[in-house]
Amino acid sequence: MSSMQMYFEQLVEDIRESAKHKDRNIVFDIPTDLLKVPEGFEHLPVEPAQKAYQWFRLSLESFPPANKWNKKQLLFMCVILRSLFEHYNINVELPNDLPYDQVYSYLLKAMDTYVTCNEEHSDTISFCKGEENDCPFGDYCASNGKSHCDTWCIGQYWDAYAELKDMEENEEE
Repeated sequence: MSSMQMYFEQLVEDIRESAKHKDRNIVFDIPTDLLKVPEGFEHLPVEPAQKAYQWFRLSLESFPPANKWNKKQLLFMCVILRSLFEHYNINVELPNDLPYDQVYSYLLKAMDTYVTCNEEHSDTISFCKGEENDCPFGDYCASNGKSHCDTWCIGQYWDAYAELKDMEENEEE
């Protein structure tokens, strides 16, 4: 087994551990005297924000660039990271047809974004401001008359999962 495959398997295990310990990971205890809540707003609930990777208890430095993974590893990493975000009630808006190397890169950028994390509502990370000329996704965002920056829908998730299954079946033959 290659060292990159062993590294991949350990990183996948770390991601699974993060999901397994979500309830413990999203606890955020700050002494109320340190919150500096403006006068008159003390009655409102405090929604602490920190970077997504901090909620996940993962290190961003652990994730190599997309070109270090083989196609199957990259696809799997996109699926498992996307699942982790959803497990923590965080939506990441990405175009449906964005290539997986870019999906992976944007998921890593999303991990480095401040979000709130709780069971009662979801937070959304969006890289597009709705301006076609300034969209970071270029042609993938506004091509073929699609809605501007649709989120990576469940259909693409299942397409990626099916593609992974096909790869595994072809390896077995």
